[in-house]
Amino acid sequence: MEDMKKDYGLILGLLKTYQDPEPRFADFAIHCSGENGEEIVWCHKIVLVLRSEYFDGLLRTEPETKSISLPDYSFEVIKAVVKSAIAVEEEELKKVDLIGNVQLFSGKVRLR
Repeated sequence: MEDMKKDYGLILGLLKTYQDPEPRFADFAIHCSGENGEEIVWCHKIVLVLRSEYFDGLLRTEPETKSISLPDYSFEVIKAVVKSAIAVEEEELKKVDLIGNVQLFSGKVRLR
């Protein structure tokens, strides 16, 4: 145990990829509402599956799915939710509806 040190390299690396408009090796797109119409938040299926019961169920039954449309959610909310699946950034979550974030990742989102 003494030899085990916290390594945040993977977490920091993933967070860094989300600074780009289209993260490297992103394999999933979430279409949401933006200031000028529809916007896309690019993300990684593995992160969604590991952190969300909803996405785990969706991608387990339909693994070839490459995108989803969530027009009831803003770009800012979706981006914060995706980033918080990697590491919670409290200040960023304060800027968006925290309840919406919790519902999205707890599987309570109903798609239309």
